[in-house]
Amino acid sequence: MINKIQTNSALAVVVALASTLIGSSAQAQTFSGDFSGFILNQTTIEDAMGNPYTAVVLDSGLAKLTFDNFNFDGDSETDFIEDEITIRYDLILDEFIFEYAPLPTPVRANGKISYDITGTVLPVPGGEFQTVVTATEVGSIVNGFDGVFEIDVDITTDVGGPYTLSSNNGSPDAEAIVPNANKLSVVNTLSDGGDTISMLSNSYIAANNFVPQSVPEPGTIIGLLALGGLGLATKGKKQK
Repeated sequence: MINKIQTNSALAVVVALASTLIGSSAQAQTFSGDFSGFILNQTTIEDAMGNPYTAVVLDSGLAKLTFDNFNFDGDSETDFIEDEITIRYDLILDEFIFEYAPLPTPVRANGKISYDITGTVLPVPGGEFQTVVTATEVGSIVNGFDGVFEIDVDITTDVGGPYTLSSNNGSPDAEAIVPNANKLSVVNTLSDGGDTISMLSNSYIAANNFVPQSVPEPGTIIGLLALGGLGLATKGKKQK
């Protein structure tokens, strides 16, 4: 009887733990629209009400991007938790913007802030419309000139890369992504160099791009026709 009670108790603990883990995972959701909030943990952001999110979807009306797979990885002395995150679409600039700001500000910050961007894909007759990023820019606001606060941004896309942008002591850097990219993995590496930072920004210009269905190479078509003819010939022999 004692063993049975112990077994049931252990099972109850396991079930309760699993339910908690599943519940925590299910709570994280996708935010639609301009987001302004804070870093909850290494992979999750939260709004002012404490609601957790693992993805943000921005729609300009013409282009739609999803920001997700967040990773806020500071070094041994940098803690990104509870710092501010803004992910928004700027109508005047026609840019999608990711912004990080430490709280309180300014501070020295070293580590990596990374995330993925995916454009929506809409199948249509003859191909598909993809939201693609056509250009990127990194900028920052830093304080002091004891050293050089450097931000290096490495961007890998579904069509190539990595592309590298750098912002030194607040200088902006822009680089076009050619050809257009539907998926991006973005890694910001922060190195304070003795200075402090108030804000980091990544901005993107996006557009819709029609991608036609792939057409087989002429040699492939001839090969398929030859196989088809061989099949018909074989079938004819069997009928005889």
